[in-house]
Amino acid sequence: MQEGAHDGLRGVAGDERQVTGPAVPLVAEHDSWITVDPILGCPADCAYCYLGPLGLRSARAAERATPETVAAAVEDHLWGRRAGVVDPAYDQTPLCVGNYTDMLLTRPNREALVRIVELLAERIPRRPVVVVTKGRLDPDLLAALDQPGFPIFWFLSQSMARPAGLALERGPVADLETTLDNARLVSRTTHQKAVHFWRPFVAELRPSRADLEKLVGRLAASGLSSSVVVGLTRGPGVPLSDKRLVTLLSRSMAAPAEQWEVFDEEGWAEAREAAEAVDYPLYRNTSCALALLAGQPEALGTWRPPYAEHRCLPAACPLAQRDRCGAAAAAEWTDGATLAARVAAFLGLDAGLVSVTAGKLVIGDMIDEFDYNTLLHGYGRHLAIRAQGVRRQKAWLGSFTGGGLAA
Repeated sequence: MQEGAHDGLRGVAGDERQVTGPAVPLVAEHDSWITVDPILGCPADCAYCYLGPLGLRSARAAERATPETVAAAVEDHLWGRRAGVVDPAYDQTPLCVGNYTDMLLTRPNREALVRIVELLAERIPRRPVVVVTKGRLDPDLLAALDQPGFPIFWFLSQSMARPAGLALERGPVADLETTLDNARLVSRTTHQKAVHFWRPFVAELRPSRADLEKLVGRLAASGLSSSVVVGLTRGPGVPLSDKRLVTLLSRSMAAPAEQWEVFDEEGWAEAREAAEAVDYPLYRNTSCALALLAGQPEALGTWRPPYAEHRCLPAACPLAQRDRCGAAAAAEWTDGATLAARVAAFLGLDAGLVSVTAGKLVIGDMIDEFDYNTLLHGYGRHLAIRAQGVRRQKAWLGSFTGGGLAA
């Protein structure tokens, strides 16, 4: 388990609230990206998915906003209140489309995705679009998404539950061979790249060491740029009562209640060794994979405490990428007073409650989770963001948000 990401979680408000479908914003700031959610409901039924408590798992995908409405909402978001602290002309925070559905599992979803990308390319400056999926890709869809010229970063979610013989997933969910085929298709496009989303990474799903080495070799050979390895998250918004979790992942579910993420450390060590042997990047944070794809320093500060020891240093990361992050770590912010005033105005706080000192942006009050993430997107590469507390606004709390609480 990662230590330190949620130190001081007592400072998080809203842990007992049930986040419901109608409360899901159309556009919102998550840890690694800005999420865009015009469609709610996923036909797949995965035991560990946060959509379960929302009533959106094994559900009909329902459109609540047209692609035209989505593009206008994104434009309004980027040039609205957010622009007071993040310049939309230069910002490269990715847009992740479809966090509360799977954009590939129905034909209307796929059609909406293509149209959304087309309209975004017409209305906003070029920035990455992320799609997380367990579906099957096809050449026609990829060709249509290539046409507007926006970079598309696919996160191909593959738990390895089926090779392990554990029925954690139901519905039209890609098996390993389909995931590898998807990666090969993406590698032939012009503007698209693929990452393997390896979750939940728990002991029950770990193959033998020899099979794990073969598996990592196949991932590397398929054209995937990297894998992001995530454990079984527990806490608000997670379907811990699902009988499949209790029976099939009993060892993981028996972990101490204070562990917000159950993670197979032994399996991680074996996978990392296998990845290093074939020069395949293996990460713990999505933001690291995004940075590698963009050829930029990691944007949220994985390379600084409290994350570095458990999330950055153990990763199988190319030296050139570590050099990019090293350059960001060495840089200093030179105009703290101006930034503090700008952030105070954005948050509606007295100027005396915000300061920039010793490499930190310090906020002496509770702030909303989405506001915290906005500041993280704008300044996390330059400064550690610290607040007295965070008011939770979605079904799960990201590791960066929890780690941003003041000591």
